[in-house]
Amino acid sequence: PQPGSLLWLPDETERSENFGYVPVKIVKLLKGEKLVECENLIDSEKKFSCQLKLLEYAHDLDAQELDRDFPNMIRMNCLNQASILANLRKRFKDGHMYTAVDDVLVFVNPFRKLKIYSEMKRQEYLQSSSLCDKSPHIYKTVEQACREMFRHGKSQCFLISGESGAGKTEIVKLILEYVVERDRSTETREVDQLIIDEQLLQSTPLLEAFGNAKTCRNLNSSRFGKWLQVSFKHGLKNLEVLGGKINSYLLEIPRVCHQAQDETNFHIFYQLLQAVSSGILDTDLQNSIALDG
Repeated sequence: PQPGSLLWLPDETERSENFGYVPVKIVKLLKGEKLVECENLIDSEKKFSCQLKLLEYAHDLDAQELDRDFPNMIRMNCLNQASILANLRKRFKDGHMYTAVDDVLVFVNPFRKLKIYSEMKRQEYLQSSSLCDKSPHIYKTVEQACREMFRHGKSQCFLISGESGAGKTEIVKLILEYVVERDRSTETREVDQLIIDEQLLQSTPLLEAFGNAKTCRNLNSSRFGKWLQVSFKHGLKNLEVLGGKINSYLLEIPRVCHQAQDETNFHIFYQLLQAVSSGILDTDLQNSIALDG
């Protein structure tokens, strides 16, 4: 970089709130002292010096994109770790939890209830003739997958990842709820098919009981991984849900015998004990699982 270059510089001294990067303009290179004099682009009065070696970890910056909001980051000229974090932060502060990178959907968990999962919001994406201009949302992603499956008859896949507390469990619920509600909107649905829809929704709390636990970071943390497959029938006008199954289930088995401090076993153990103390668990079932006192 030369004097005048614009960069995202790793922020080791907390000079900004840009998640570890500060937008700067290089003012002067002091090679003899191995220092760089920089100007903060957010606050031009803030000038500082840093180690020359820090430039090895810098990222390119486009000044025209500094104050812009990109719902789909594939349209950014400078797409790198620093610009992604800055854009996510700006959108989050403006109340937008979802941001896209082409077909990849990024969700920033606000840890509070949001009014963006209503029936009206579902219908907004379900009834849309073109999803291209719609803002990023889990409903948009699911609707795109359903339409691709209907048009081309090819399976679609959702890969959901993130750290503990990122919202993975809730996103799975939202996907299943959308698929089921979309299915129920089909006029030809029969009673047996509606029962399948309900069973599909009820599978989620059952899986959580056996696979989720309290951790230091999350009261309902998934301690398992699963491959959930939902089967559809290609109808005349829409897709119809036929059923679902779990092909793989990877459980954190050591938690059964040992839990870290301030963490718990799987929810099912406490639910069974609560059922016994409340007298709502069948006596034969109590005896079969050694909960007879």
